[in-house]
Amino acid sequence: MLRLLGLILLNLLIGCANEEPAATKVMKQMESGNAVKKKVLVGWNEPISSIRLGLAPNPNIDGKSLAEVITSQKAGRDDGLLCSSCHHKDEAQGDYGVPAPKNGASPGLLPTDMVLNRTWVGPNGWAERFVKNSTKPANLKAAVQAWMDNNYK
Repeated sequence: MLRLLGLILLNLLIGCANEEPAATKVMKQMESGNAVKKKVLVGWNEPISSIRLGLAPNPNIDGKSLAEVITSQKAGRDDGLLCSSCHHKDEAQGDYGVPAPKNGASPGLLPTDMVLNRTWVGPNGWAERFVKNSTKPANLKAAVQAWMDNNYK
């Protein structure tokens, strides 16, 4: 009897050992892309978190808002440059120049304000052009895309 019970237990253990744990199944689903992925949204005045965007922490952008970076109140690039160092009233690189001097801030600039015949919001806006521009920093592009996904709020 004891021997029979031992054989039953041994068969159960072998069967369980061959079965994949539920957590492993879920992880494999997530890795294969079958899991529902939640979009990360960013607000215009909300502090940016690289980690939330799926990027490595970056002190050059983390904690700053798009409003602060785009209006050149704070630098958000790894090289420390303000947006207005290249995009200002005297030099509009990429056809974009804010009404501020070089390295000056435009704190009153809103995403709905016209800057050289377009706004930051909507189709063909500056945001859309920004995320498609290969010369822009990936962390800023990710933040702008998350803002676009948030309907420019």
